[in-house]
Order: sequence, then C-alpha cells, then structure tokens
Amino acid sequence: MRVEGAQNRGEETGLRYFILCDDDLPFYFVGPNFRQEIVFLCEDSRLQKRLIRRGAKCRCGRLKGQALYQRLKICSTDRIGVFIRNEKARSAILQAIMQYTDVFAITLVVERITKARSGASTHPRVRAVSMVELVQNGFINELEKTVSASRLRTLRSIFHEQERVLLLLQYDPDPDGIASALAMRTLLGRNKLSAPIATLGRVTRPENLAMLKLLEIEVIEIGAEELESYNRIVLLDVHPSHFREELPPVHVIIDHHPESENAVCLFKDIRPHYGATSTILQEYLHAGEVKITQKLATALLYGIKTDTLLLEREAIENDLKAFSALYPLANHRLIRRMERPQLPKEDLNVLSKAFQQPAIFEDVICVHLDDLTREDIVPYIADFCLEVEGIEWAVVSGVYDGKVVVSARNYGTTRSAGEMLRVAFSPYGSAGGHRSMAKAVIPLDALDAKDAKDPRRFVRTKFLDVYQAALKNLPPRSADENGGKKD
Repeated sequence: MRVEGAQNRGEETGLRYFILCDDDLPFYFVGPNFRQEIVFLCEDSRLQKRLIRRGAKCRCGRLKGQALYQRLKICSTDRIGVFIRNEKARSAILQAIMQYTDVFAITLVVERITKARSGASTHPRVRAVSMVELVQNGFINELEKTVSASRLRTLRSIFHEQERVLLLLQYDPDPDGIASALAMRTLLGRNKLSAPIATLGRVTRPENLAMLKLLEIEVIEIGAEELESYNRIVLLDVHPSHFREELPPVHVIIDHHPESENAVCLFKDIRPHYGATSTILQEYLHAGEVKITQKLATALLYGIKTDTLLLEREAIENDLKAFSALYPLANHRLIRRMERPQLPKEDLNVLSKAFQQPAIFEDVICVHLDDLTREDIVPYIADFCLEVEGIEWAVVSGVYDGKVVVSARNYGTTRSAGEMLRVAFSPYGSAGGHRSMAKAVIPLDALDAKDAKDPRRFVRTKFLDVYQAALKNLPPRSADENGGKKD
C-alpha cells in the first residue's frame, strides 16, 4: 500500500474553495479577504442573484446530484464547506459529495445539534465545526485543519503495532530537523526509547549543540548497518537522495526542501513552498489537538526562526501562523541562549583565512577554505559574506572529511540558489536547496585528478559557468562538456 500525504503547493495551483448554502449568512462570516477566492453553490436562483449582487461568485444547481460537481470539475485539491440548515438535507448533500468527489469538507452545526448527529462523523474526510470555531479560526483555516486531521490519521496508522521506530535526520541536523523529530515523536505518543532521534553523522554547530543541551534532546549517532533493525524509518527535513549510504526502505518523509527525485514510501508530505518543516509538524499537532509543551514549543519556534531568518526568508503565511501560535508557549530566554553560543577558539583562525583571498566577480563573492575541522563553518561564512556591500551572491566552499562542501546564499530576488547548485554540481554529488540558500556536497574521489587537487578553481569555475549562462538565459553546458564524473 502506498499513501501520499500533502501534495506540493505547486501541484495545488488549482486549489479552490466552495460553500454550499441555503441562505446568504455564510457570505458574511467567511471574511472580505477571502470572498473572491470562494465560489458559493446553491439551489435557489433568487439566492444566487442576491449573492452575485453582493459581489460573490455563485453557481446554481442540484446539490444532491452529480452533474453540478462534474460541471465544476471538483477534484481532490478543492475544499468544500456545507452550510445547510436542514439536518436531513445536509446529510444527503454530504453523502453526495463523498460519493461523487474525493474532496475534504467541513459542515457547520448549530449548538443544539451534536457533531455526531451532523452526518460528518460517518465520513473520514468531513469534520463538523461550530459557529464559534468558524468565527474564531476562519473558514479556510478550519478546512485545512480537516485535511491535516485526515492525513494525521493516515500517518498514525502506519505505526500501529510497530515496535521500533527511527526518526532519522540529515548528517549534521539543524534546529528545524531536530524540532520536527521531537514533534513527530509527540504526535506518535512515543518516547526516546521507542522512537529515538538519530543521524548518520553528528551534530557540530555550536548553536545546535546548545539547543540539544538546553532542551535536553538526545540525538544519537548510528551507522547505516543499524537501520535494518527498525520497523519504521521516518525522514524529517531531509530526502533519501541526501544520503551517501544506500538506505533500506523509508516509510515516511516529511520535509520542506524540493524533491530531487521521486522517493517511494508509505506516506510523503513535501511542501517546498513552506519555510520550515517545523511549520508542517505544528499544523499536524494543531489538527490532532495535541498539547504542545513549553519544550516542544521552544524547539519548533526556534526551528521556524532559524530556517526563515525570523520570517524574512522563504516564509509564507502558514509559517507566520505557526510562529504566532508557538510564540506565547515558548521559552524565549532559552532561545536567546541558543542563538548566542560561544564561538570555539579554533574557528578564529578559519575566519581569518576565509577573507584573505576572496574572489569577487561583479556581484558574486567566492571564498574557499581547505582542511576544515567542522563542516558548519561553510554556511556560517556564506551568511556573513552576503552582507558585503554590492554582493548579491555568496558562494563559500571548503574541504571536510574527503568532501567538497559548498554553500550558496542570495537575497531570493534572482535565480534560485537551489537550482543553480543543482545544475552546477549534481553530476558530481548531491546538490539542491531553496531559492535563497542551497548546499552541495561533492566527494573528492568523484572528481578527476586536476579538480580534486584544486577544488577552489573547480567550485568557482562550475558555479560561474552556470551563473553567467543564467544571466544570458542560455542553457548551461552539459556535464560531459564540463568534464563529467570520474569513471
């Protein structure tokens, strides 16, 4: 069995909202900001005319039949609200919607009618909401909560009677990944023994180590050979293609990074339009009405904060909503301590060397570091380089543990950093990321002898070749023309 989770927002460009009603009351509580996004459906032509006069989009047809939904081409990415006063009619309409479409829906119930009597309880894709919930949270938010609640039920079912679960993060996990794993463990109702958080690498960055220490989160280091001993493997904030090792079958992937290849698993929720994986997990917690402790709220808030640069980078409205919900629950004193960890003395020498020979080409700055003792210094310097006057792109590379690590940063107003690095370096290793930040990891033994001996020149040449081609709107040279992989 294969169950897909949320579809990517790019696939949901046709997302539509519909309200089925028998009076014009719903027009007033959906809010003026959303009225143009919603199509009202009714059976009374006089009601249709009233709604149109008020500026609403409205179609008229038989709500219990199939023809109206076929004519509108209702599909799985659409959302429906059923606001019909008559209990019997409402139940019949809900039954028709569930029979003729595969949408998620909410139905409004008045206080004297229990949710069990609303007809929604018999449909896993329908949830009953009260007028109070609708007014407080908003029509679209309640619909999306219905979607998340349904997906959460599917997600939890995958772990039923599974004894050993592993929450696997990237080689050097960041706050977003760590927080997401902690939230996933909470959603499953497990502890660190039945669902350990693990990495095939190790945590190195001072701020991430400070997070683990201050929040008392344990991330274990394991070998690839140990993965087979787990019944379920969950990847959080990372894709299978990121790993150098060949992984056993992965069962769940939840991430906000763009997918470079289509991984097959039981449940997959990948939302590259989101600023942080922590936002996705916060939405699941909210949909499942799971209590968020101060520790978990602090971790999730810090995860969103670091991955979006305090909502200034790659953030969408969902990130803002999650941030707002978590903010009053979090320990901000601990977050301040995480953000300002002590800089190890040995890094002072690396920082000094980094800026002795920077290469600047128009608005691009390239810096290379050899023989690093820590991989995380590369993105740290990339963030700093972007602050140089006149610079739009920062490309920093370094050699660590037999690999060339590349970090790219820009302001997100030009070409996508993730796409640029993917084109430049994916023939040699793993590469990708977001519009304003990206990473590539290239094993030295994947390069020919000349490039392996001079990784500074290799990185600079490959990136600038793709960058200059992009400026001219020309296709970059192929991997074969660029030298290709070592045989």
